[in-house]
Amino acid sequence: MRLRGFILILLGLILAVGCTHDSDIDNVGGSTDDGIATMTIDAILPNLAGTTRAVDSALGGTVNVDFKGDGHADGYVLRIIAKAYGTGDNANDIADEDVYFITKRSDLTASIKLDLEVTAGREYKVYLWADYVKEYGADGMGVDLHYNTENLPLVTIKGEYGLNDESRDALYGVIDWEATGNKTLTAKLTRPLAKLRMMATDADTKADKVEITYDGTLYNTLNIATGEASTTDNNTTHTLTATTLNYTNGDDGDQLKTNQTVLVDYLIVPKDGMNIGIRASFLDGSDNEINALDPITDVKLKRGHLTTLRGEMLASGWDGNTLVEPMTIDGEW
Repeated sequence: MRLRGFILILLGLILAVGCTHDSDIDNVGGSTDDGIATMTIDAILPNLAGTTRAVDSALGGTVNVDFKGDGHADGYVLRIIAKAYGTGDNANDIADEDVYFITKRSDLTASIKLDLEVTAGREYKVYLWADYVKEYGADGMGVDLHYNTENLPLVTIKGEYGLNDESRDALYGVIDWEATGNKTLTAKLTRPLAKLRMMATDADTKADKVEITYDGTLYNTLNIATGEASTTDNNTTHTLTATTLNYTNGDDGDQLKTNQTVLVDYLIVPKDGMNIGIRASFLDGSDNEINALDPITDVKLKRGHLTTLRGEMLASGWDGNTLVEPMTIDGEW
C-alpha cells in the first residue's frame, strides 16, 4: 500500500492521478479483509495536447513546463496527492494518503493510479491535489513550491503572487467514499484556477518585461472540500513585475510574427467567477517603458477557462480602452 519509498528509488515507475466531484465509481466487488476497505483511483488528466512540449500560451502546464525527467536539471515534476479523511468527529484525522509523481511528459498519458486503504464500515472524504514541485522531500510527499498543502483540503498560495509562470497551474478533486469492499473508479481532475492571457498584436518590438497592477481582490486560499475561494489579503491593489516568456506555437507561432504573449497568470477565483481591473506597462531589456495602458476594467475570469485580452498593446499611445478584438473567454482547457 505504501509505495513512496519504492517510488523515490525507482523514479521511472512513478505515475500520477486525478479526480473530480463528478466521478463515476465502479464498485468491482470483493469483501473486506479483517475490516479493511480499499480504493484504487484510475485518474485522467484534462485536455492533454499530446506528449510533446507545445510552448503555447493558450494551454496549461502539462504542455508548457520543462519536466525534470526530460533532461531539465531545474525542471519540475507533477505531484498528485490523495488524502482520505474521516467524517464527523474524525474529520481532521488522515486515514490514509498516497502520492505519485510524473517526471516525464511522455508519462502523462500512462495508466495513472492511486491506492488507499482504510477501516471498513466508515465514511471518508478523499481530497486530491495536483501541482508542480521540484523536490520530493524527506517524507516522500513532495516539497510545496507554489501552494501550501499541509492543511489539505485547505490550499493557500505560498509566498508572493507570481506572473508568467506556467508551473503555477494546478488541479483538484474530491470523492465521497463509503468504505466497504474494494472499489475502483475512473476520475478526472479539474482546475480551480482561471488563466489570464494578454497578447500584443503589434509586437514589432518585443516587450522583455511586463508590470501589471490588479485592481480588485486577489484570492489566496482555496477550500477544495467546498470549492470556495477566500483571501487573507486585505489589499485591493497589487502590482507585479515579471519577465515575458518565449512562446513559439499557437497564437505566437512563426506565421504570426507580430504577436507576443506578454502576460499569463493563474488565479484562484470563486466558483461563480469574478471581474478584475488591470493596468499594464511594458518594458524593454533596459527597463525603458515601451507603452503603458490606461485601466482595463471588468476583465472577466472564470474557473477552468482561459480569458484572452488581445490588441495593439505595444504601440505608443494605445490606451487599452478599445481592444482590437473583443475580450474572449475560451472553453475549458
